[in-house]
Amino acid sequence: MTSRHDPDRRPDGDRDPSGLEALRQPVTPLAPPPGTFEDIRGRARGRRRNRVLWTGAALAGCVVVGAVALNTTGDPAPSTVAVSSDGTPEADTRTATGQQSSAPDSSAPDSSAPAVAAEPATCQTANLKVTLGPGQGAAGSQYRPLRITNDGSTACFLFGFPGVSIVDSAGQQVGKPADRDGPQASGKVVLKPGQREQVTLRIVNAQNYGPECELTDAAGVRVYPPGEKHSVVVPVTGITGCASDDIETLTVTSYGVHAN
Repeated sequence: MTSRHDPDRRPDGDRDPSGLEALRQPVTPLAPPPGTFEDIRGRARGRRRNRVLWTGAALAGCVVVGAVALNTTGDPAPSTVAVSSDGTPEADTRTATGQQSSAPDSSAPDSSAPAVAAEPATCQTANLKVTLGPGQGAAGSQYRPLRITNDGSTACFLFGFPGVSIVDSAGQQVGKPADRDGPQASGKVVLKPGQREQVTLRIVNAQNYGPECELTDAAGVRVYPPGEKHSVVVPVTGITGCASDDIETLTVTSYGVHAN
C-alpha cells in the first residue's frame, strides 16, 4: 500500500519543526488581572470618568483663555443706553474704552452740604462796647442798665455775672466790688455782631451811711465781662461811693436774666 505523501515530513521520517506544525502548538492563555470581575469593571469605569473630567477641564480652560484674549485684543465694547422705569434714556456710564466708569461714592461726605457752624467763643473785652444807661431811684438806691454790645465781626457769648466796681479819678478802686444779685442764668447768651445784652446795676446812695463810709466821688465804673481779665471803665458823674471795705454799695445781676 502506497503511503500518502506528507510534504512536512522529512525524508528521514521526522517533521519539520519550522513548518506549519509549529503554528499548531498549543497556546497558554494569559492569566487574568488581579481582582474580581466587578473590581476590574469598576477600574475601567473610573479610567473612563477621569478621561471625561480631564477633557472637560481642558475645554473650560480654552474658553477662559479665549475670552481673556478677546477682551484684551478685541474692539472696545459698544456703549449701552440704560432706560429708566419711566422709559426715559439714562446717560451712558461707559468710557471710550468700554470700561464702566466709577460711580460717586454715596457714603463719602457731600462737599456741597453746608458746614456745621462752630460754637461761638466767649466775648472778649476788646470786641465789646460797654455803656451805663439812665437809672431809676427807689428807697435810697438807683437801678441802672449796664449794657454790653458786640462790636466784633463774629458772634460770641456771655455767661454768668460781670465784675463791677467804682473807681476814682486816678483809676483806683473805691470800696468793695459789686455783690451778685439773684440767680445765675442757666444758659449762655449769644451775641451776634451788633447785638446787645444788659444786666442791672444797683447803686446804693453812699450818703445814707455815716462817717465810717468815707465818701469818695466816683469817676467811673470798671466792668470785667464774664471770664475776661481785661476791663473797661465807663465814665460816670454824680455818683459817690464808700472807700470803706465794710460797706456794700453795689450789686449786679447775671446775663440772660433781664431783657434788653
